[in-house]
Amino acid sequence: MVYLFDAQLFKAHDVLFFIKMKTIYENFLLKHFSNVFTISKHENSPYTAVIVDPRFDQLFCAVCRNFMSILGKHGWNLKVYTLAQFENQVAKLLPGADFQQIDTKYLDKDNGTNMSISSYNNIMMDANFWQSIPSEHILIFQTDCIMYRMFNDAFLQCDYVGANWYNPADVDILAGGINGGCSYRKKQVMLDCLRYVSWEMIARVRANQIKQHGSPAVNVGAEVSKRNEDVFFTHACEILQMVLPPPEVRPLFAVEADFHEQTCFYHGWNKDYQRNPQIIANLLSTTLCSAGLNSA
Repeated sequence: MVYLFDAQLFKAHDVLFFIKMKTIYENFLLKHFSNVFTISKHENSPYTAVIVDPRFDQLFCAVCRNFMSILGKHGWNLKVYTLAQFENQVAKLLPGADFQQIDTKYLDKDNGTNMSISSYNNIMMDANFWQSIPSEHILIFQTDCIMYRMFNDAFLQCDYVGANWYNPADVDILAGGINGGCSYRKKQVMLDCLRYVSWEMIARVRANQIKQHGSPAVNVGAEVSKRNEDVFFTHACEILQMVLPPPEVRPLFAVEADFHEQTCFYHGWNKDYQRNPQIIANLLSTTLCSAGLNSA
C-alpha cells in the first residue's frame, strides 16, 4: 500500500533543490508522531533504546515515538537522558520511558542547559554511562534520525553496527568507519573497549596498519583527526577483534552518506544527503506501515 502524505513535496524532482531534507523529515515526524502513547515497558528486557540530549522538545518526542512505535513491538524499552528539569515532561509526553538526568558536568553550553559535541563524546566514553543502561543490547539514536523498519535479528550477533563514514583521516584501515549516531552496540563490548584500548594504542595499531596495507589517502598518518566516540569504538572493536559487519552490509542496517532502499535507519537527515524524491516517499511510507499508522 502506498500512503499519500505531503504530496506537494514530491511533485517534481527539482523541488528537493528548494526544500531541504531537514524540512521534509522534520515536518513528517512532527505530523505523524505528535500524539502521545504509552511506550511499552518490557520487564527484564535485554534491549534498550537510548537517546542523550538536553534539548527536550517536540522533535525529541516525535523521534522517540517513531522509534518506539516499531521497537516496542519487538521487546525494546526506551531510556531518555536529558535535563533534570524535564523529568515530569518525560513522564507526561513519553509515558513508559525510563528517565535519567544528564550529569551537570557535561552541560557546558548555554548556561548549563546544553552540551557541546565534545561533551557528548565524553558521555559516550564514560564507563558509568554504559553501566547505567539496564540491558546488554543497546540502540543509540539522536534527534536527526528516523526509523523506517525493524532491523534483521542477524545484526544482534554483531558487537557494533551503524552507518558507514568515509573520512580517510579517521577510518580504521581494515574496518572502515562506523557511525555512532544511530547504532546498535553490546554494553559489555563498549566497556571492554574503554577498559583495554586507548587513543595511544589506536595510533600505534593504525601506524602498523598503514605500514602493512598502505595509507587510505595522501598525508594521512597514524593519529586520527577527530577523537569522536565512534572513531574510538570503530578502532577499538577492530583491535579487540569484535564482530563488525563488513562495510557493504552496514547500509542494510543504517545509512548516512551512502544509501540503500532496504535500510532500517537514516542518521543525519538534517544534512541534506539524500535527494531522490521517489525513494524518500517510499521509505517514509514504509515508516508509517512499520509504525501501524495511516496517513492523515
